[in-house]
Amino acid sequence: MTILQEQKDDVIAISNYLLDRFSEYAVVDSSPEGRLQAQLLWVLDKLKEPNFSLPLPAEQLSTLRYIYTDGTLSFRASNPDDMNSIFIEIELPLEQLIKILKRGQLLVKPEYYPCVSIVIGSLIDCLKNAHRVLTKDEEKFLAELEELKLDIDSGKQLLPFQSHLPRFPGYTEVRGFGGNSIDDIPKAKDLFNVFKNAVFNGVRPDAWVNQVTAKQAVEALVNS
Repeated sequence: MTILQEQKDDVIAISNYLLDRFSEYAVVDSSPEGRLQAQLLWVLDKLKEPNFSLPLPAEQLSTLRYIYTDGTLSFRASNPDDMNSIFIEIELPLEQLIKILKRGQLLVKPEYYPCVSIVIGSLIDCLKNAHRVLTKDEEKFLAELEELKLDIDSGKQLLPFQSHLPRFPGYTEVRGFGGNSIDDIPKAKDLFNVFKNAVFNGVRPDAWVNQVTAKQAVEALVNS
């Protein structure tokens, strides 16, 4: 399967899920439910074009982006008072569509969890064998990585997380806009980026075209 075909299949599956969820509402411009359905139907028609490619221009996805950013459909979750219900049922599908359609990214799926686990394991080794003493925040982050790896390996954890808080306070302190505190540790920066994107953004590197190439890319990264 090509990258584009996988992305198209994902878009179709997510769009159909959302269309089914809001099928009781009319496709009209006067409601967010109606506008979302109109955008999704347009996207599904767009996929059929012979020269379809990704990413799409941002202006063509204005409705989808607005509804996601505004959070206007959060109250349509099965339990509007539960942040997890809102995330899983409404926010995540919208976010995934934007990542594919606007950015042309590839989603992290359970079949790629072993590769994510290897990356996390290598990052753990980097921190444990650092050439310097870790800060308290970095030690906290190390413990968070070890717990997360166990959860992923046991099948208890689905990705991505809605937020890095409250479970990852160490990660919060280690991460920085101008650079991470562990960037001086060999290989840590590149491993951290793959970890961060998979665990908190739900996307995998472009080189992870399939499971074979993902394993090859991970081996090259870990052994670099």
